Order: sequence, then structure tokens, then C-alpha cells
Amino acid sequence: MACEVDCDSTHLDFWRLFTGIIMNKPSIVDVVKSVLASFFGVQSDKNRRRDFQHGNPMQFILVGIVLTILFIVAMIIIVKIILASAA
Repeated sequence: MACEVDCDSTHLDFWRLFTGIIMNKPSIVDVVKSVLASFFGVQSDKNRRRDFQHGNPMQFILVGIVLTILFIVAMIIIVKIILASAA
């Protein structure tokens, strides 16, 4: 009886792997790519599913905050450079 459960479980895991239902946990690079995609409002359905099923929300929040701060700092620097060259 235990073998039947293990065999069924193994078969189900293989089927999920074969059909692409089992996906790996997103790496930090995947998190950064997903956050950058969210800045532009584009994200593939496959990546969105991976993020929501296997991702850690705190990683996405922290990366989002850091990238937002970097974006604001970059805009401030660009504006200062343009204003300095115009004067």
C-alpha cells in the first residue's frame, strides 16, 4: 500500500515537471527582472505565476524599494546635469 502512494506521488511529480507546473524558486536576478518588468507594466504569464507561487514577497518589496530609490537618484542627477549645462 505504501508503494502505491509513493508510485502515485512520483508519477504526479513527474507529470507536473513534464507539464511545467513545478517551477524553480526565483533567483535574485529573476526578482530584479520581475520588478523592472513591473515598472513598465509587462510580465510574462509564466514569470508571474512563478513569482506568486514560489517567490518571497519581502524580496520583491525590498528590490522594488531599492530600484525606486535608484531611479529617483538617477533622475535628480540627470536634471542637475541638464540644468548645469543650460546655465
